[in-house]
Amino acid sequence: MGTSFTTPDVVLPYPGQAVFAAAVRALSAPGFRVLGADATTGVVHGELTMSLWSWGENLRVQVWQTDPESPSSVRISSWLKFGLVDWGRNRRNVERLQAAMASILEEDAAAGRLSG
Repeated sequence: MGTSFTTPDVVLPYPGQAVFAAAVRALSAPGFRVLGADATTGVVHGELTMSLWSWGENLRVQVWQTDPESPSSVRISSWLKFGLVDWGRNRRNVERLQAAMASILEEDAAAGRLSG
């Protein structure tokens, strides 16, 4: 058990702008908070707010697309603000964020709201 977790790069069949927007929306959900978002670099910084079991976590989502016709890639990192061992909490929170992003992207795709 460490104090951080980073996903392998995940390829998504959606435009980079849509994936970036989904990351911002997912990090706006209760329990998360967006600290900064830069569409130019594709980086969203956020945090998981403090709870009874944790001092909180820092989160970083990186979205990129090699060209407008290619699928997007995303990498999510999470690390403790304070502590020596995360007991798997980083991984669970990253998986929760990934699931929220996937849900947003699927809803937007079904509603025809995705654009690149």
